[in-house]
Amino acid sequence: MTSRATPPMSGGTSSIPSAGGSRRERRDLCTKMWHYVVTRTDTITTRGACRLLA
Repeated sequence: MTSRATPPMSGGTSSIPSAGGSRRERRDLCTKMWHYVVTRTDTITTRGACRLLA
């Protein structure tokens, strides 16, 4: 149930969250999108983002 420790390439979205799901589901979706963005951006941008999150 750890959304932070999940790797970016976890196999994609296997199950579609129901409309109006819990905040945890929406948070997980945001985390996946964040991982996707971080993977697509360059290392410098990723470093800056990680520094802001740290």
